[in-house]
Amino acid sequence: VDARAEAVLQAWYPGQDGGRAVAEVLFGDCNPAGRLPVTFVMGDEDLPPFEDYAVKGRGYRYLEKPPLYPFGYGLSYCDFSYAGLRAEATGTMQANPIRVSVRVKNEGSRPGHELTQFYLRRNHAPLPLPQFQLCAFQRLWLKAGEERTVEAEISPSQLDYIDQTGRERREAGTFSIFAGGQQPDARSAALTGKTTLSLDIGLTVELNSYVIKEGRIHE
Repeated sequence: VDARAEAVLQAWYPGQDGGRAVAEVLFGDCNPAGRLPVTFVMGDEDLPPFEDYAVKGRGYRYLEKPPLYPFGYGLSYCDFSYAGLRAEATGTMQANPIRVSVRVKNEGSRPGHELTQFYLRRNHAPLPLPQFQLCAFQRLWLKAGEERTVEAEISPSQLDYIDQTGRERREAGTFSIFAGGQQPDARSAALTGKTTLSLDIGLTVELNSYVIKEGRIHE
């Protein structure tokens, strides 16, 4: 059906009022804003063996092959644009997390919900780590033409990683922050025709606390 339809409506288990809800979406009385909480793979052959408990090739964080529908993907009758991604920090992150913000605008002709997603990636990791992972999200309601700033915080624990001995490690490095209505993968870009905003930040470690090299970083 994916090759023959311009959109697919997945109702999951909608309950006794599901028929009305589906009809309202199909006829445009309701503006859909759902996002996938799972990854739809192309086929069973893309999944690792069930008895293999390694994370390699599993979930959006370690996926190796393009999915059919990615985690975080969803459609709307509105078009939302993003601009002005920035990250700010003062002092050490032990007491002050990184504050991230981005401007979101409803470019459509009707009101609707948007789910802004923030992803984080540690670059040049010393061992296999997630290619990126969701670190914050926020759902907001915007009128047609309305613009609003969405803010999120990144804590030190979200920048740490677990080594092969199971220990939590806090090490300096360069991190990428992504923001948009989807995850920062090629398949999401192909499906929506959009890409996420991104910026890189460099962090040092002093007294077991992350310190941002610059106080304010823009896209």
